[in-house]
Amino acid sequence: MKINNKIFGILFLICINSFINAQSKSNFEIVDSLIKDSVDDIVKILDKKDKYYVNFTAPNEYSTLKMNIIESLQRNNLVISDNELNPKINYKLEQITLHYSDVFRDGLFGSFLVNRYVKLMGISKIGDEGKTNRFEYSISDTVLYSDISQLENIAYSFTSSEIPDEPFFSSAFEPAIVLGSTAIAVYLFFNIRGE
Repeated sequence: MKINNKIFGILFLICINSFINAQSKSNFEIVDSLIKDSVDDIVKILDKKDKYYVNFTAPNEYSTLKMNIIESLQRNNLVISDNELNPKINYKLEQITLHYSDVFRDGLFGSFLVNRYVKLMGISKIGDEGKTNRFEYSISDTVLYSDISQLENIAYSFTSSEIPDEPFFSSAFEPAIVLGSTAIAVYLFFNIRGE
């Protein structure tokens, strides 16, 4: 009886594990994490006793990210002011790129996956006389092909990219492999049994 309970427990854990998938971060969340990384590097050279004014410049499509930058600075215990006479943090967001690789399969009958590449590029400068620092941060991960539409946000164009096509040969040969394997198994079953 105890062995049956252990086997049942192991099978239950295997089933639960197969149904639980870690939710991938959305493309906007990935961009936000890259902004946090860039802000963390800027904060290292700042005096936290001062109040700062954030001078944010970027193409219009990135304008909503100014609040993400300010929140990241405040999370690092900096006081942000609307007064332009305070020391300036010049943050220029030049480009955000998002790219999906070709679709590939996780094993013979596994799910379709794509590699996701996100890159953030810009320039930071403290004050008018400070040194200009060019920054570039990137993240690469693997996401389910079927989840791409949920990872993108149509309200923000930088969270979308061209989605690669599903491979034709993989989806065409899979049913043939299943049918062929089944036919061979049935043939062997009846031939071995008849002997």
